[in-house]
Amino acid sequence: MKPYLLIFLLNKRCDRYGLSIIRHLDEGTYKLFLSSYFKETVDLPHSRVKTFTSSASFLWGLFTRLPFLLLKIIFLRITGTFRAAYFPFFHHWSLPIILLCKILRIKIIFTVHDGLIHLGDGRKLDQWWQNACIKLADELIFLTEFVKKQTIENVGFKGGASVSPHGVNTPDGLQVEARQHTAKPRLLFLGRVVKYKGVEMLLEAVRLLEKDDYECLTIAGELRYPLNLPKDSKIKLIDEFLPEKEMIRLLNEHDILVLPYLEATQSGIIAFGIATGIPMICTNVGGLAEQVKPNQGAIFVKPNVESLKEGIRRLANSPDLYLKLHQHLLAQQGEDLWVQNAQLVALLSSNG
Repeated sequence: MKPYLLIFLLNKRCDRYGLSIIRHLDEGTYKLFLSSYFKETVDLPHSRVKTFTSSASFLWGLFTRLPFLLLKIIFLRITGTFRAAYFPFFHHWSLPIILLCKILRIKIIFTVHDGLIHLGDGRKLDQWWQNACIKLADELIFLTEFVKKQTIENVGFKGGASVSPHGVNTPDGLQVEARQHTAKPRLLFLGRVVKYKGVEMLLEAVRLLEKDDYECLTIAGELRYPLNLPKDSKIKLIDEFLPEKEMIRLLNEHDILVLPYLEATQSGIIAFGIATGIPMICTNVGGLAEQVKPNQGAIFVKPNVESLKEGIRRLANSPDLYLKLHQHLLAQQGEDLWVQNAQLVALLSSNG
């Protein structure tokens, strides 16, 4: 079968979501374009595209690098090989590529991770840019019903819309060991540290705990704004972009994963939590409860300091609940949602 799908993964950072779906597509049915700044090894057939790393290089690339990619798309369309284009993640080059696809009558499929850009995670121009991509798409894929409803109500969209949950990340060689409850748990926050993720709220909740209520708190992820950490030997900060193996190591070394978000759509971190079987404490916001059910892998608390503090105490003092959550997470690991995602992308593409 000739390739039928153009895929654009132009982000300079690792897009685990997009690559996980692509790995489950039939070989030879797609052509993948990756950013040349994408540093991690990719074991999939692909073409490298030099994109940009800053605002200055973005403007330069619009007039020097992007036109070559657009010409390549025109050539591929003339050959008649491709009839659909898939964008697993928003990128600032997505809009001009989508506009060209509309002119060439190439069907556009776009995954929406966040219909509304989170507090501290973008600018108004970014929201406008993404909204334009959404409105021009023929088919949208959402990861939760929450994001679907939010996007359609606030952005507007009249094409096809599907919901396909985020898959569970299970790296090769991952060993999931049975967890044991401890009354002094090692707490972990994992992922980019941005305003909407409520790290300050977590720090305040931990400050109100007794010293014997927990062993330590690790905040691991790239800081996107200045964070005032208390002078406490039990609190550790790892301010860096974390490769997948390092994330797995941290999850295996801690007892409870805390997601203290002030707002949320979904979270790729939850997928890693399921993969490692670590019980979670999540604030009851956005679509998090669609990814991991209350009391079936996580306990849910209100997005405030007192509720978060009591949630940590509850899980630390409840061996039966801790082990129950762990067992529920182990049961979820057999669901290969990446296959479901890939099948949806293939179906939408073939109906171009």
